[in-house]
Parts: sequence; C-alpha cells; structure tokens
Amino acid sequence: MKELMNFMRAFWTDESGQDMAEYVMLLVVVAIVVVSTALLLFGEAIANAFQDATAVIDNPAPAP
Repeated sequence: MKELMNFMRAFWTDESGQDMAEYVMLLVVVAIVVVSTALLLFGEAIANAFQDATAVIDNPAPAP
C-alpha cells in the first residue's frame, strides 16, 4: 500500500509534461489569431472565388 501511495504522490507532483501543454495552448491561440485575421483580410476574395466556381459549375461552357 505504501508503494501505491508513493507512486500516486510522485505522479501527482510530476510536471514534466506541463511545458508541452503550455506550448500547445500557445500555438492554438496563435493559429486562431492567424486564421481569423486571414478571414477578415481575404474573406471577400475567398467568397468571390467560391461564387465564381459555383457559377462555372452551374453554367458550364459548351463543348467544342
């Protein structure tokens, strides 16, 4: 029983993976900022590109 308690105490106080989790959270926040900025800057151009593609699909050019 004492071995189990020592193992649980060591497991509870181990912080070796904490830095990696913090870096992942920081990376996620940076990615959200980059994607939202890109959508704000290029959102209309992206929407126009999809509208153009939809128009081409709806009205294809006649075959030669």
